[in-house]
Amino acid sequence: MKTIAVVIRARAPGRVGEALRAAVGLGLRGDRVEVVLETPASGDPFVARALATLAVLGQPVHQGRDPAAIDRLLRTADAVEIWTG
Repeated sequence: MKTIAVVIRARAPGRVGEALRAAVGLGLRGDRVEVVLETPASGDPFVARALATLAVLGQPVHQGRDPAAIDRLLRTADAVEIWTG
């Protein structure tokens, strides 16, 4: 099993939702996905649903900008995706 880091720096709710849905998809392959959501989660229902799905799947989501956590994750992950926009 690989650990895949998904760092979301996007601010637009649509882009955040897209990144979270991608994280859900990555987790469905059986890999561990760890998400860092640097911007506050919006009230967008698609974002809320993706966050709830990740929680049900046991995939951790860290909210807020924590440089130490991001650094640790980037050093230990097998693959990294960074979403901006």
